[in-house]
Amino acid sequence: LCRMMETTEDPGESEQGGEGCNVSFWEKPGNSDAWTGTGVLPDARLLDLLGATPAELANPEQMISPSELSIEQALRLKGGKVNRLVREAAAAYLNAVSPDVSFDLTAAEVESIFRGGLNGGDEKSATKTLAGFNHQVCPLD
Repeated sequence: LCRMMETTEDPGESEQGGEGCNVSFWEKPGNSDAWTGTGVLPDARLLDLLGATPAELANPEQMISPSELSIEQALRLKGGKVNRLVREAAAAYLNAVSPDVSFDLTAAEVESIFRGGLNGGDEKSATKTLAGFNHQVCPLD
């Protein structure tokens, strides 16, 4: 007899057991040394890293097309919904490719969650999941 157990714990709200640095960490100019090991330049296009950039992205401050948005600009987006998903995905990507962060997700998994949130229309769930991983202990602080 096999019995499945349900859990009400949301993985986006609990510590997963690894490390992760949040959006605020990655966007600070003083933390540029942390970018060195990632191999990602601040002006790398988000589209090239995560394979998708939402057309509905609200980015009035920069007057830039979503397809040209850099990962550094993505970290500095203001607002919620899709913009928050983009910020969390950018930070999660940097965590995933950093050799100094023991992140629980690979870059491919970050991309999958990001795309799922965009394509499935459930950006809130994807954002919550990525934020949960990003808000673990940051070894680079």
